Amino acid sequence: MKILKRIGTGLSVAILAACCGAFVLFSVSGTGWKALAIPTGSMRPTMPSGSLVLVHSVPTSSLKVGDVITYTNPLNPKTTITHRVVKTYLIGGKVPGFVTKGDANKSADIP
Repeated sequence: MKILKRIGTGLSVAILAACCGAFVLFSVSGTGWKALAIPTGSMRPTMPSGSLVLVHSVPTSSLKVGDVITYTNPLNPKTTITHRVVKTYLIGGKVPGFVTKGDANKSADIP
């Protein structure tokens, strides 16, 4: 019985530590990570509505076709869009540009 109590206590401590770590990682802005919910079905079946995604800033130079990115909605800066990169290009030969598309959408987003 004592061994089961020790296993239970150890498991409880491990779960508590994991929860605290996740809370710190996603609630402290300095970590660079953020948890967001997918509000629509545009990324079905890969990410159904209500899915939780973890986002982290990366250099734009590392992005390629097929990557899923989250960016600020240009039509409503208070919201974000999570879609797949379907084309990359350079604006003025210098600034990276991307065309994205939701997996369930018939057409690509406006660049």
